[in-house]
Amino acid sequence: LTGLVLDGSFTKRLKGVRCQAAVSILRGERIVRTEAGEIQFTEDGLSGIPVLGMARSVHEIHSAGENASIQINLFPEWSAAQVSAHLAERFRMPGDVSAGDALVSLIHKRLIPVLLKACGVDAGRNCSNLPGSGLENLVTILTGWRIPVSGTRSWNDAQVTAGGVAVDEIRPQTLESARLSGLFFAGELIDVDGDCGGYNLQWAWSSGRVAGTHAARS
Repeated sequence: LTGLVLDGSFTKRLKGVRCQAAVSILRGERIVRTEAGEIQFTEDGLSGIPVLGMARSVHEIHSAGENASIQINLFPEWSAAQVSAHLAERFRMPGDVSAGDALVSLIHKRLIPVLLKACGVDAGRNCSNLPGSGLENLVTILTGWRIPVSGTRSWNDAQVTAGGVAVDEIRPQTLESARLSGLFFAGELIDVDGDCGGYNLQWAWSSGRVAGTHAARS
């Protein structure tokens, strides 16, 4: 469980930005995992509970020599058509309103220039002069912003790590080594890891009790 490192010079500008979104990891063009919740941009990428559990998928994709990317949907509860209709209504506001101003209060203000640049729209351009393609590109970005993932954050930043003693080398009833009598394992020493949500803490407590109890009896 750790954050992702993204390709892109925009990450430092978004450090600390939090927002609700649905995020998906893609292996090439195929979505392999999707989660939703609050995400947080960091100095070099992305974090947050929906993102942390995706590190394993990214590692597996990169280990296979393939490319991984993350897709961010800032409006997971709306269809693309609904987002388009809402934007079109905002862009019809009376007065000299720029594309950037029209998005204020709709998305985090620090995201506005980054997303408009990503879809090729000048933030200062008057909404009345925005071509239809500009609106279409913006809808695509808001509902499916795709960013290449260059890797995961380091072991020092991880909340939980994968790997350890293989489970088929441990007696499940006692957590004693099947190879060496009197040797017991618990927690992250064993190749067991789970998603966010307290599962890894529960595993640490439960396995510690089982291993400790049987070690004392032996």
